[in-house]
Amino acid sequence: MEYADTPLRRAQVLAWAELPALARLGGQHRSDAVRVIGQAQDQMTADPDGSQPGRFGFDTAELHLHIAEASLLLGIPGQAREHAEASRAATRTRRPSWAAATLALAQAEAVGGSASDAAALAHSVLDAVPADSLRETSRVRLRRLDQDLARTGTAGAEALSLAERVRSLPQLAPVGRISDEPNGH
Repeated sequence: MEYADTPLRRAQVLAWAELPALARLGGQHRSDAVRVIGQAQDQMTADPDGSQPGRFGFDTAELHLHIAEASLLLGIPGQAREHAEASRAATRTRRPSWAAATLALAQAEAVGGSASDAAALAHSVLDAVPADSLRETSRVRLRRLDQDLARTGTAGAEALSLAERVRSLPQLAPVGRISDEPNGH
């Protein structure tokens, strides 16, 4: 955090590092996580370009996604839904960020007891994004959602269809080239 010299970088460190760590520690750290959420939002608001979408590295949509996922870990599905919807609204359909936000929203719906809505959201991702373009992080989210829906024991036709679609996803093919991004990925 001491090297985070701008509000954007501080928001990024809070959302990428501190918040997920606190959320994974569980509910006994909920008040600390809520404090970090507030700090991250304050830092993003303080950044003069904080609402500019799609900036390399971090933007408002991603901040909302991290808050949604932390809220799920903390057992606050209503807050998760709110932030997943905000993240989804701040991205373009079919983009990886849209898929991630939609699947976070699906997870919040599943946790909230709306299995059919959760499955429908996941189907919308699979319908919008070609299987060979679906990132590994979205595949992980899909598998987690599928497992959660299966555990409920109330899986309807949409959830059963989702399970089949998730199982039949093709393996990711190596890109065979280094990306233009600084980290090569």
